[in-house]
Formats: sequence, structure tokens, C-alpha cells
Amino acid sequence: MLRKLALTVEPVDRETLPSLFSRMAILNGTDAANFALDLGTTFRRILEQDEEAVAIFAERAGLSATQLAEMLSWTGERIGDVRMRFRQEVFVSRALRNPIIRGCPLCMREHAADQPHPLRHIALRGDWLCRGVDICHQHHHPLVPLWSSSRPIERDDIGARLAEILPDLRAGSFDRMCFDPTDYDLWLDKRLSQGIAADKTWLASQPVFPTITLCEFIGAALLRTQG
Repeated sequence: MLRKLALTVEPVDRETLPSLFSRMAILNGTDAANFALDLGTTFRRILEQDEEAVAIFAERAGLSATQLAEMLSWTGERIGDVRMRFRQEVFVSRALRNPIIRGCPLCMREHAADQPHPLRHIALRGDWLCRGVDICHQHHHPLVPLWSSSRPIERDDIGARLAEILPDLRAGSFDRMCFDPTDYDLWLDKRLSQGIAADKTWLASQPVFPTITLCEFIGAALLRTQG
């Protein structure tokens, strides 16, 4: 059995695997690529969710089986070439893997507030990955583009990318006008966080991704009609 590292952090609610891995790397005084090498694997294998690599990281990070399963469920797990399992639902990969990384600047600024080492604390949430999720339900702030890269090895090096935008994040450059979530926003958040059992609408009988797509089409049609 591998020993837990002396310096570890707990995953925050809905945190993704690349986010926690990057925070662990920073806490241990290195970057994601070198941290992976120190663990006896590679960062690419972590991002590809290689079973052995993820198991090594989980043991060294002191994650329980429940914590690991929860984190992977918010990260999205491949179940084929073009599909992923996300929160016990099946999505097409492009609905979860986008060159543009989005987030709530207010959440991230709260993580960093009064911290001497803010990058150890700023986490990215899995619901921010999901096409159709457009608002932070804690702050009612729209999700905004933070950075973009077509290469996962760069895009998902969360610590490195956060270091680049941290001054602008602190300065409020990403802040936008807040607005109340719609009934659709509330439904989607509840469905992703609590599952089908908590869905008391007729949509409980429908998979999430096709429903998101249908709502997007209906919304676009309504906007055209009103415009």
C-alpha cells in the first residue's frame, strides 16, 4: 500500500480531478507534470483517467473510495470514443470537453481571499464543464470564459492557467452582472447534484443531455420569435 503524502488537501464540493491534482502539485511545491512524475506516472495518464495512475494519486492524496467516485462523477468518465458518464447520465463528449474553460470568478476569488498561497485553494467545479450550465447558483453570476486551449495537457494544467489569470481575477476583470437563475437552471442543477430521484418533473423520464439540447432549441426559437 502506498503511503499518504504529508501535504494533502481535501476536494471541495464538485471539484474535478485535474483541479485537485493541480492543487496537490502546488501544495507540494511543484507543477502538475513533475508532480505526476514524482508519483511514478505522467500527467497525461492522469488526464486520461488511466486506472492505475488515478489509483496511485488517490492513495497518495488520501482520498476515500467515496471521495474518488464523487470527484470522477463531476469530472466525467469516458465510456467510449464519443460518450462520457457524468453524474450517472450519458453525455456526448463535446458537451463536457470544450477548449474554453469557464467558471465563476466570485467563487474563485472567495477561494483565494486572504490566502498567502491562493493557488492551493482555488478549485474548478465539474458543473462548470457542462454545456447547458450557465450560472453559478451560489452567487447568481454567469459562468465566464477563463482561458482556452485545444490541447488538454495545457488546458487542464489548472494551476499554470490560474497563475496566468490570477491578477485579473483579483482585479475583477472577469466580473459580470448577476441575474436570477431560471426554472431551467434550477432544474438542471438539482438533477445533476441530486439525480433522477430528486426530479419531480416529467423530465425525470428523459436523459439529461437530450433535454438540454431540446431546451436550447426551444430557447433559441423563442428568442427569434420575440426578436
